[in-house]
Amino acid sequence: MVDNDGRSLVILPNANEMTQIVAIAKALSESGYWPDAKSQSQAITRILAGQEMGVGPFASMTGIYIINGRVSLYANLMASIVKRSGRYDYRVRKLDQTGADLEFLTRSSSGWESLGHSTFGPEEARIAGLAGNANYTKYPRNMYFARALSNGARWYCADAFAGNTPY
Repeated sequence: MVDNDGRSLVILPNANEMTQIVAIAKALSESGYWPDAKSQSQAITRILAGQEMGVGPFASMTGIYIINGRVSLYANLMASIVKRSGRYDYRVRKLDQTGADLEFLTRSSSGWESLGHSTFGPEEARIAGLAGNANYTKYPRNMYFARALSNGARWYCADAFAGNTPY
């Protein structure tokens, strides 16, 4: 299966690549640096998820986490994937203790065109049941940015994530 640009939507490692992934996963899981990826299988899962999005093993281990079988990405990895896609970008229009507003853009023949805005603030956090969360209390600006980014990435540039819904 291929996308509109002729790129494969199914990315499977060949035997040599899989042997390398297994060896890398073993080393990374045994390092003890990732307490939530204690087994080699957990590390392999992260690395394979990252590989589908064009992300290397170390970035996969530091930027991807799995919750209830769903691939999730930290904001820094999401931002990196959007920006390096070459097709999408975003601009921070507002980022402070009261919320975030990110404008998502797509490249066109005439330059960059706006796809729309993604905002997240105290009211959205309250509705989502996040307002009392320790991270929202300590780092509201960071959390508003992360949620505005993940929403915008899902809405405007999901194909940059090769079918993995960013959260």
